[in-house]
Amino acid sequence: MTTRSLVRPLQFNYDHQQLHRLLVVLTTFIALDYIILKKLFFETSLKHQIMMNEEYYSRVLEIFFEFISILGDGAGVAIYLSFAACTLSRENFFICLMTQGIGCGLVTILKSANNEPRPYFLVENLNPRKCSLEHGDPSAHAFISTALLGSILNRLILQYHLKHPRFLWSIYVAFVTLIGMSRIYNGYHTYNQVLSGFIWGASLYYFTCKIIADYLIKFVRNFRFLHKNVLLWNPLTQFFVYGYLIQTLLYFYNVNYRPTPESWYAITKKNCPNRLIHIDPELSDFEKFSTSSTILGAILGLYIENNYLPTKDMLDHFKVPLIKSAFALAVTLIGMLLSVSISFVVSHNHPFILVLLCKSFLPCFGAGLYLMGFSRYVLFWFGLINTKKIYLDYNKDVNKDE
Repeated sequence: MTTRSLVRPLQFNYDHQQLHRLLVVLTTFIALDYIILKKLFFETSLKHQIMMNEEYYSRVLEIFFEFISILGDGAGVAIYLSFAACTLSRENFFICLMTQGIGCGLVTILKSANNEPRPYFLVENLNPRKCSLEHGDPSAHAFISTALLGSILNRLILQYHLKHPRFLWSIYVAFVTLIGMSRIYNGYHTYNQVLSGFIWGASLYYFTCKIIADYLIKFVRNFRFLHKNVLLWNPLTQFFVYGYLIQTLLYFYNVNYRPTPESWYAITKKNCPNRLIHIDPELSDFEKFSTSSTILGAILGLYIENNYLPTKDMLDHFKVPLIKSAFALAVTLIGMLLSVSISFVVSHNHPFILVLLCKSFLPCFGAGLYLMGFSRYVLFWFGLINTKKIYLDYNKDVNKDE
């Protein structure tokens, strides 16, 4: 049978029952959030943060929580994804990478929709170490760490049949809770914003690992035989395109009907003296949606590996001795950092289009491209992967469970 005869579309199948359950949970949370949680927790959190900053300030705790906060940001994400790329199968890693890409887009849409300020938009003398100027609800650190680390742990447990999963999940809950606490203590978010990040992050984890996991696995396994239309226009690329449209509409709606109060600008300038321009949260939200370009980079990476690189059939690449795994992690992390290096040479005080491209779109696109397309080839070149080739039976219908 020729390759051409195998080309066919791939149906977007998902677990309808579990999706309905998830929607019920999210609808309930959204109702409670708007009716009770925002009013109950937002003002209380601001009062507590003023007290912590003025009466109970601790330099040691500030540094400790800032370090923990970094583990929920770009540096932490780079480590987690590099680790997952070296230890998970290509299909399982793709699930984790899509969790990160979808999460980056979804969290900015939610921030724009909720239009809620960060504490240092309202309270003077908070002086955050890193001035992120998107809206505050939900906390992106809580959101992404909950979703991404949950996905990685879920895939590790399933792939390696790890013992004591409850213990591992307990460590996970404790760690993401610590990340959430760091965002509150150092004045980046309020209680309700961190809680919202946890709920939405857990929901995204459930969506990618429980509801659409089978589709994502089939998408990767049968990638080289999918119709070109599917490669260009599928639920993943559709999320990026439609999400960008929604983010754009939210930007213009907020600018015209919910403009940023002048008091926010005045206090933000005092708390963030290094940010000279582009301090409008609406503009920052719009910029940050571009970080979901990881999705596009990963799909292009799959295309390159499947068509041009010898690692396409090295499906057990991760089965190597521990010492090789350690070196593989170091090499992958270095490659990951190089793929996003353009973000280090551009500041937020450059022209906005340059900030959007070089701080958001290109670094995340490059990370997805490298991790999904080139990372295994680089490790192959260094002799750090299992080079045994495994040929799957692609004559099976891609829409049937394998």
